[in-house]
Amino acid sequence: MVSRARFTPSLLPKETLERLFVGREDLLDTVVDRVREASQTGRLAHTLLLGARGSGKTHLISLVYHRAKDLPGFGQALTLSWLPEDPWAVTRFDDLLDGIGQKEEPKPTDAMIRVVLVENLDQIFGRLGPAGQRQLRAWLEREENVLLVATATRATSSLVEQAAPFYGFFNMEELAPFAVDDAVAMLQRIARLDGDTALEARLGSAGSRARLASIGQLTGGAPRIWAVLSTGLTAGGLDDLFETLMMSLDDLTPYYQERLARLSGHELRAVVGLIQASGAVTVRDLAVATGVDQRSLGTTLRRLEPAWVRRRQGWLVQRADRRKTYYELAEPLARVALEIKANRGEPLRTVVDFLTAWYSRDELAQASGQRIDFGQDDAAAAVGVGSAGQVDAISTGGTVGAIGAADGDAAAVPPWLTAMPQRTLRLAADESNSPARVVLDGLMTGLSTDEPARPWPDGTDLPGLIGQCDEIDQALAVFDRTGKADAILALPGAVVGVLESRLEQASSSLLRLELALMAVQAGGDESWLDRALLAAASVRDSEARLAQVLLGCVRICLGQDAAGLATLEHSGVSGQLTTQELAAIVSSVMHLPPPVALVVVGRAIERDPG
Repeated sequence: MVSRARFTPSLLPKETLERLFVGREDLLDTVVDRVREASQTGRLAHTLLLGARGSGKTHLISLVYHRAKDLPGFGQALTLSWLPEDPWAVTRFDDLLDGIGQKEEPKPTDAMIRVVLVENLDQIFGRLGPAGQRQLRAWLEREENVLLVATATRATSSLVEQAAPFYGFFNMEELAPFAVDDAVAMLQRIARLDGDTALEARLGSAGSRARLASIGQLTGGAPRIWAVLSTGLTAGGLDDLFETLMMSLDDLTPYYQERLARLSGHELRAVVGLIQASGAVTVRDLAVATGVDQRSLGTTLRRLEPAWVRRRQGWLVQRADRRKTYYELAEPLARVALEIKANRGEPLRTVVDFLTAWYSRDELAQASGQRIDFGQDDAAAAVGVGSAGQVDAISTGGTVGAIGAADGDAAAVPPWLTAMPQRTLRLAADESNSPARVVLDGLMTGLSTDEPARPWPDGTDLPGLIGQCDEIDQALAVFDRTGKADAILALPGAVVGVLESRLEQASSSLLRLELALMAVQAGGDESWLDRALLAAASVRDSEARLAQVLLGCVRICLGQDAAGLATLEHSGVSGQLTTQELAAIVSSVMHLPPPVALVVVGRAIERDPG
């Protein structure tokens, strides 16, 4: 199992690297094109790949090396020199030149372009100092045939200050974190290499995507975390991905512990304070927490930038107290690795439970909108039954038993379909029922069964989830009342990231309604209805209809079926919500698979489009 060994891209064969590479194909093509152009025209466009540890820099530069060797000009028009990933032997300019010469293949002539691949250039610049950097710049200008492709964790002063030797020298390319689609693709490719077809298939499910999205939000989405997570990952392990993460982080923790050991006493107290803080903090709050003088701490934090510390930026900071500067750890993965070791995962597990629940709703809603205008055969394929006749049975026969009888094989009926409330299926076949009545009755039937489908993975700490919703709701309430986002910024960083992306598009009141629905589905009491009513009264006009839908669902979840039905009908469900929105309601509130929700809604609308 080469692919699940400790992931060191520079040691893997080209074929494996190519098969595991996702998400950055355009950037790789751009860098290789610069190498090709240099070999053909002599034009030098130097590249610096910027990204935190684990962001995929070594994987990318490894493929630059292999693809450059495959160029027609290799050996005649260009040479390659790939320096070691950890440049511990480079302490002065002459060391760097020696390293380039020792690794060069083949030995160059004056007419050849010399492509030098350098990792951790920021570390090398730090060891060379200003004098060594000037020597390097002068050598590059004198030689006129050396093309640098380098990586660094950050853009140091040597690169961004106008008086610095390498100001404006590189084309700087920043590596963004992986989106959940990239993470799924990478993990599926690793599973395919290992022959684990069960894991590969399971990774594509909506539930798995939600869990992966929560881990990505928590850790910053660096490719390294997905590579580490893949070690020992199984289809069953996806049910408790956080536990798998905890067991996999042993590979990364020593690196951060070693870095902590290099810090001075004051620096260590500042970093540990940031690790222990739930979110971004001001200098004043951090000084109170650590017992360090505020002025001294401010100096220390500035010294720790950007290796350990960064200033929080973004939409929320612009809406916070502008007199304050918010600091957080530069690498989310460092917080996770060190906090898990210190607290055995608490309270991070609660954060993951919340994020998984949040992303699960997004996945259900997205999946519900994928199939809208379907015919009978499409509907049959969507629910996984054998023929259009079985789907017709839903419309005309109205019972689960009739579905099985359509093909004479009751055993062929999927288990999840036999658990569907029969009343909903009968209503779908009744011409007198509007689509609103079908959907709403299905919601109430599903929520009033003795053992409703649970929306949470096994092991979810439901009281902890309700508590997390309460903490977020209180912060959003302050934002509603004051227009200041400081209370939101104090929440766990991963939660802040989710809220920030939503608040750029929706009002905080609408988010509070979503939180109320999540809380009551987890067992929250009727106090959440009071919060939901207050929030619904202050949503934007464009959100009023959706707010009424959410409010009605909150009431239904609390057992107030008649009031919930009235609220939902008042929202205009019967004529104004789209098919996707209706199906999303069925999926997320009734906890049915999205294709089933589409069948119910689609058939109902066919019967009564008005």
